[in-house]
Amino acid sequence: MQLIITALITIAKDLGYGGIVFLMAVESTFFPLPSEIVIPPYAYLAQQGELNIFGVILAGALGSLIGATINYVLSRIIGRAIVYRLADHRYAKFVLINSN
Repeated sequence: MQLIITALITIAKDLGYGGIVFLMAVESTFFPLPSEIVIPPYAYLAQQGELNIFGVILAGALGSLIGATINYVLSRIIGRAIVYRLADHRYAKFVLINSN
């Protein structure tokens, strides 16, 4: 366990604030990367004085906003087509999707 924690902190130190933005953007999209893995190493580095806590918070919020914006744009562009295609499937009634 100690090896994993040390590796996460080392990666976080190497990536810096840009890493927070990128990883939080990935977390806010549909990829399964929980923020509970992203933020604690950066918070530890902020506690150690290697990063600014306000920079960590700002970078995390910016990354989440970027990821949410990506999801919004994708859903506006292709969302309706996917829902209509799913509604034509015979199992759509089980998840309460219909084309009406």
